[in-house]
Amino acid sequence: MRNIALVCDCIERFWFFKRFYSSQPEYSMTLITNDLVVRLLCAWNKIPCIQLSQTSPMPEYAQYADKVANSSEITVGGYQQDFACKVYSSYLSQLPAKLAHFDTFLIWNGQQLLDKSIIDVFPEQCVYMELSNLPSKIFVDKLGVNAMSSLFFHPEVLDKEEPVSDEFHQQWVVEYEQYKMAPPPQSKVTKFQLYCRAINMLVTSCSSIAGIKNLRHRMKKITPEPVDFSQFHLKNADLEQPFIFCPLQVSSDTQLLIHSDFNNKDIIREAIKIADEKGLSLYVKFHPAERNLTEVKEIVEMSQTQGFTLVANNTNDLLRQCNEVVVNNSTVGLESMIYGKPTHVFGRALYKSFDNERLKKYIHRYLINDVDYFADHPVDVVVILNKVEGK
Repeated sequence: MRNIALVCDCIERFWFFKRFYSSQPEYSMTLITNDLVVRLLCAWNKIPCIQLSQTSPMPEYAQYADKVANSSEITVGGYQQDFACKVYSSYLSQLPAKLAHFDTFLIWNGQQLLDKSIIDVFPEQCVYMELSNLPSKIFVDKLGVNAMSSLFFHPEVLDKEEPVSDEFHQQWVVEYEQYKMAPPPQSKVTKFQLYCRAINMLVTSCSSIAGIKNLRHRMKKITPEPVDFSQFHLKNADLEQPFIFCPLQVSSDTQLLIHSDFNNKDIIREAIKIADEKGLSLYVKFHPAERNLTEVKEIVEMSQTQGFTLVANNTNDLLRQCNEVVVNNSTVGLESMIYGKPTHVFGRALYKSFDNERLKKYIHRYLINDVDYFADHPVDVVVILNKVEGK
C-alpha cells in the first residue's frame, strides 16, 4: 500500500482535494490539515483526515524565526513573527508521531506554515502543485513551484519534450483567447466559502491566548475591499499609437515579495528607461485586486511627474495591441509571450528563459492537462504522481 498525504492548508484546498481518487487500489489517501472546518468537512464526507494542532509549541520555538519569515501567514496573512514561530514549532513537534508512515506528501505551493513544517521534516517525499493560470492545466514539480522549482533551475529539460506544431499551438491560442474573455475563475467565491473562511479564522485564532493576541494584530491589517480606482479617473488610452505595457502586481503578492528584488515602483522605473530608449509611450495598469491605497496614491503622483500613463483598458486588449511588455514576474508575462510580444522580465519567473519552442512545450507537454483547479471533475492522483516521477 502506498500512503499519500494531501496537505490541505485551507478550505479552498479542501474543495480541490475532495475530488481526488486513485485508479490504483494500492494507493491510500489521507488529508492532513491544521483547519477545524476542513476536519469537519472531511468527517461529513467520510474522508480520512489528520488534524495538527497549533497550540503545542516547543519551548525553543523562537529559533525558527528564519524558517517562518517568508511564509504566507507573515507576508500576506498578518501573523506576527512570534505567533508564527509557535505555530510552526507546534506542527514540528507532532510530525514524527503522526505522519511518518506516509510515502508521499502532495503540497499546494509550499509557502504556508503547515507546508513548510512537513517539507523540513520529509523533504524527499514532497510533491508540489500550483496553478498554471492556463485553462485546465496545473503545474507539478518535485522541488517546488515558481522560482523554487526544478524547471526554473533547469529549463533545458523542456528541450527533451516532443515538439509541438505551430498549427496545434495556434488553435490552442484561439481557445485561450476565448477563455480569457470570461471572468477569472478565482473571482467565483461563494458566500458559503466566505463564511467558512471567517469561521476558521475565528476558531483557529481563539484556540489559545497567543492566537487571540495575534488575531487583534491580523484584524488591524485587514483591508475589506480592493482600492476603488474610480476616484483616480483613469481613462481608456489610445491603443492605436505604439506603446509599452507595464502591468502591475498586487503589492502583497508572494511572487513579488519572495521571488523578486523589485517592487511595483521599481518596475515602473525600469519600464520608463525602456520606453525612453525605444521612443515609445508607457502605459501602466494597476492590478484590480490591489488593496494598498497608499502605494496607489504614490504611483498616481509618479505618473504626474515621470511621463507615463495610468490606464483602465482591458488587459487583453493592451497585451494584443502593445509593442512590448515589461513585467516583474506575474503570469501576464507568460501571456505576453503567448501573444508573441517581446517581454522584459525583472523578477525571478519560471518562464524568464523561455523561447517560443520552450513556451509551446511547457504549455502542451510539461503541464498536467485536463486538471482544472476550479472545476468539479474527479482528479486521478496516479496521473499526477506518474507525471512527476517520469512514468
